[in-house]
Amino acid sequence: MGVRLRPSVASIESWRAANAVSVGSGFVADSTIVITTSSVVRDAKQVIVRLPGQGSFRARVLGFDALTNLAVLEVDAGSTALPVARLASTPTAMPGSWIMILGNSYGAGPTVAVGTVAGRRPGYGLEEDDGLIQVNAPVNPGDSGAAVVNSRGEVIGILFAAMTPEQGPERSDLVGGSQPQLDGGFPPGNGATVGFVMPIGASLAVVEQIRQHGRVVRGFLGLRMHPVRTDRDEEVLERPAGLRIDEVYAGSPAESAGLLAGDLLLAVNGRAVSSPRALQCRVAHARPADTLRITVQRGSQSHEFSAVLAELPDLLIERGVPQQPSSTGAAGTAESRTDGIRGRIAALKKELAALQADLAGSEKRKK
Repeated sequence: MGVRLRPSVASIESWRAANAVSVGSGFVADSTIVITTSSVVRDAKQVIVRLPGQGSFRARVLGFDALTNLAVLEVDAGSTALPVARLASTPTAMPGSWIMILGNSYGAGPTVAVGTVAGRRPGYGLEEDDGLIQVNAPVNPGDSGAAVVNSRGEVIGILFAAMTPEQGPERSDLVGGSQPQLDGGFPPGNGATVGFVMPIGASLAVVEQIRQHGRVVRGFLGLRMHPVRTDRDEEVLERPAGLRIDEVYAGSPAESAGLLAGDLLLAVNGRAVSSPRALQCRVAHARPADTLRITVQRGSQSHEFSAVLAELPDLLIERGVPQQPSSTGAAGTAESRTDGIRGRIAALKKELAALQADLAGSEKRKK
């Protein structure tokens, strides 16, 4: 399967300065279009795409998406017909199935790594049953944007992040884009053992928006909430699902619609919601100016509100805080929203330190 796809696997060089080049991977997805990651080509002054047996071509960055780390290149191939990769049309990433990573490991591409699908994990605005594909396979600098291929030789997704055993999922790093030192070598570091793959279906949806608009536009509602649990909600509910609204952000579409903290959100457009992630996915997949019918329970009565979505602010698309509204609302300044995020991080660190102190005290008492 690797031999058949090899001609469509791209090795990418991204020049940011005269002596500073980043290397990464990609694949030909459609005619003159190559998919890679933004960590490879962002801020590049010149991008070169190399294809086995085809030569080298200049490429233009059509756009990128900070949330998914995907980027779209348009290759100036002249009269050359680029070989298009075979893309999977249906989900084929069952846990335990074999995969190959066709990349540009340490700039020696095209390179091949073999592994298995570990499972699916929700994230980056994707539904849980269509979430990120987690793979167990060697991942090295230069593999960012690599095509991940199933046993039938179909591209099931694009490699966009990885983590080493010392990291947790929340600390997964963007792979590739590593700049060689002036002597041509790479900075020291071990390869990752776990990779995260954006499914091809979600990737193509991002690519299409970038081709049309130069960026990805997502909806924004402006709520902070938690699932209803008996230990947090004293009242007995007639239905077992719902989201308790903890905060409605100032200036947000949710505030304009009339939603209040304490409301129990039951459904959106007539469909029940049971997790914040499910609601985030529905909002993110909607367009700004779309209207959502939101059903809530306030006290003993049910109410329906209409919320006209805004566009998700760029600040909230920063990697690490996908789809997480800030505590000061959409109307706050960039500085105040950043301060709110920093404050939450500081509070979490404080709680962690207290838990560690309690654990240490408990161990001493046992001795």
